[in-house]
Amino acid sequence: MNIEQRISAFAHLGDYITSNPIALQEITHKSYLHNSWFTPESISQSLKNIAIQFLSKEKLEHWISKYDLKQKHEPKTIAIVAAGNIPMVAFHDILCVLISGNKLQIKLSDKDKFFFSFLLERLIEFEPNFQSLISIQHRLGNFDAIIATGSNSSAQHFEFYFGKYKNIIRRNRNSIAVLNGSENTEELQQFGHDIFDYFGLGCRNVSKILIPNDFDLLICEEFIGGIY
Repeated sequence: MNIEQRISAFAHLGDYITSNPIALQEITHKSYLHNSWFTPESISQSLKNIAIQFLSKEKLEHWISKYDLKQKHEPKTIAIVAAGNIPMVAFHDILCVLISGNKLQIKLSDKDKFFFSFLLERLIEFEPNFQSLISIQHRLGNFDAIIATGSNSSAQHFEFYFGKYKNIIRRNRNSIAVLNGSENTEELQQFGHDIFDYFGLGCRNVSKILIPNDFDLLICEEFIGGIY
């Protein structure tokens, strides 16, 4: 399977997500019943961002143009330990593994165990050659490298078990924002999304704000009111 086929398959998946078929709505409802933090609104937002920001043909081509992916190589098996703090948070890791022509071995989070199976099945329908490259496992093994994401405590376990492999191990992350008082209403409303989207559970959700001593806190009502 060449890079053009891989791009086409992912672009097709993006179109499928955008069309919001009944099957996608049903899996959204199933995910929400399983994990009430994954509201239909949060899932829809995540799906929309994935489709628009990751899976348009033009953006995929522009992204991979920076890398030499046309050269044939023996596929490596890359394991992923998926996080489950927000819907489909591991999607970009999956995309990186498969678009580069490597094999995916993934252990799903119990908090988000329906959507990846569903979307990967659709991807295989669009490009059957992916069938031999995708494996969902309860226990990882026989891989060449691993990407694992979790809390600081789980990262210690990851390092113990996976330290001998080439790895990317992600720990807790927190985002901060710096305000100087010159922000307009639209900027403050967008800032509100940075805080409250996904109930603040994303590692890129702002959890600390730095402001001048004379900052008018009443202005915060503007961005809160703009969201809710």
